[in-house]
Amino acid sequence: MMGLMRAEWTKLRSLRSTLWTSLTALAIPIIVMGLIAGLKNRKEFVNSSAIQELSNFIFLSVLLCGVISVFIATAEYSSGTIRQTLVASPQRARVLLAKLFTAALFSAAMMALIQIVSCGIYALTLKQRGISQAIMATEDGTRIIAMYSCVVIVALLSMSLGMIFRNSAGAITLLLLWPLLLENLINAISVLVFNEQISKWLPFQSALNTINSSGSITRPLLSFGLVTAVIVGFSSLLFFRRDA
Repeated sequence: MMGLMRAEWTKLRSLRSTLWTSLTALAIPIIVMGLIAGLKNRKEFVNSSAIQELSNFIFLSVLLCGVISVFIATAEYSSGTIRQTLVASPQRARVLLAKLFTAALFSAAMMALIQIVSCGIYALTLKQRGISQAIMATEDGTRIIAMYSCVVIVALLSMSLGMIFRNSAGAITLLLLWPLLLENLINAISVLVFNEQISKWLPFQSALNTINSSGSITRPLLSFGLVTAVIVGFSSLLFFRRDA
């Protein structure tokens, strides 16, 4: 398994798209956190922390990590090297698990790097302004758990979408439209027809909203995880049955 994961990592880092997407996922929070720390009014820092500020927009980096996970699934289909992979390792379950583990571990590592660097830039900028603020407040533990949970679940979902579509464009389009458009559209229709918001029952948005919430995160993450598990199972079935 470790050999397959090393092979997946080698293939992933050889893609130019991985490099640029990773840099974008890292650059967005660094730039925004630097601007917040440099431009925000001093009085507004009283009841906030670096993690709270980061939680307002980290979902963008979560989605970009999902895009990278799509590449893990689709790169070999695009280049035609999936046949060589399956010849070298005919046990498809091991190949699939290696891809899933690589996607999850890479995304978790990206989240750790984003938190460390962006919060570090934030703290240094505040220090230059003579402002003292905590990196993490007492209630931010929930936010951090939600960040890592969301990025790992989105990675597994994205990798599975890539296995289903076998095409980066289709998988990435659905990945981005799902939380940004489709669920908003469903919620808007519910408001118009039934005069009731159902956003808390929509799995993708409700899970992403836990990142910026100090309330309970268990139900939204479990429902999103369950939906993802179904899609992972479906993509696994197709991977085992379809020809390379």
